[in-house]
Amino acid sequence: MNLFNILSNGQKNRKTFVKTPFSKKNWVVLDLLLANGFIKGFFKDNYSIFVFLEYQKGSGFVSIKQISSPGKPVYSSCSKLFHYKKGLGTLIISTPKGVMTDRDARFNQLGGKMLCSIY
Repeated sequence: MNLFNILSNGQKNRKTFVKTPFSKKNWVVLDLLLANGFIKGFFKDNYSIFVFLEYQKGSGFVSIKQISSPGKPVYSSCSKLFHYKKGLGTLIISTPKGVMTDRDARFNQLGGKMLCSIY
């Protein structure tokens, strides 16, 4: 997904906001990032989404990396999900019940396609 590259580049360049193309999956992933405190907020404008990045100490993200690509998807079962960065990082996983974090997937005993890792 192009979303992760846009967020990573915006964070590195200390932008206050970034603009990404609108898609339903981008909207759901951004909703998860907002719920976990990695971004300040986002809104839709025509065919794009404006994302406000978080820089306060103790919140925001240091790095966000795409795990699965369209040519090489990476799947994981519930038993093989690991604690990313010893519990300090977060994995976002696309499961049959929707897109969720690794903690929620382990709690619901679901596996799926690993989208990205956030630290």
